[in-house]
Amino acid sequence: MPRSGRKQGPKGFVDINLKMGIFMKSVTTCMALIPFAAGMLMASPASAATTISSAYTRTSGPENIIASFTAPYGATSTRNYTGSVEVLVSGIGQSLGSNFNDAFGPFGTGYYSLGAGTSAQPFGPSNPYLSVARFMSFIEGVGAVAHGTAPAYSSSHSYRFVINLAALNTPLTFGVMDGVFSDNSGAFDITLYQLRAGGGNGGVPEPATWAMLIAGFGLVGGAMRRRTKVAVTYA
Repeated sequence: MPRSGRKQGPKGFVDINLKMGIFMKSVTTCMALIPFAAGMLMASPASAATTISSAYTRTSGPENIIASFTAPYGATSTRNYTGSVEVLVSGIGQSLGSNFNDAFGPFGTGYYSLGAGTSAQPFGPSNPYLSVARFMSFIEGVGAVAHGTAPAYSSSHSYRFVINLAALNTPLTFGVMDGVFSDNSGAFDITLYQLRAGGGNGGVPEPATWAMLIAGFGLVGGAMRRRTKVAVTYA
């Protein structure tokens, strides 16, 4: 008779205690990987965020503003904003003779581009230093940027970005930066959202992260399927 604790299968004798030991060790390894996997899922998207929705969450509905190129003092929001604010701007007009321009092109961030004012720095004519770019902190498709950075010129004349007002709690005024408005035409169509940091969808891991996780759990699964055979021993 075989010794106690061993049984005969179709392919030989297998030590039950040894099988259980291997199984429990595999389970322990798998459990140890769970916090590591969770950490990778949480950290990966934030480190490579290039979209506003992956880095921020909207905490307000939209507010729309139409800022005419003929208005020397622009157009002002009815709400106060603070911290991070999402800005969507589109539209073109004429503010330099017969030349067309949009919020950032083709004249960059000086005269004839999009300006922004706050309660601390009111928007007004003949001030080329009130570019919205001075608040810029994040550009859709690019990611975090330094203040003063402007989006690359887009032939669609549409831009989406985040400005950072820090501790200011203020209405926002937008308009075209110019000195003479009587010969202008066109308008900026602007939509604003209040934001908070942190993606609203919780972040989606990149393909490389998924590949690493799948490979790791595959190895654990392989270890759990292994069977160790031992020699037959008789009393």
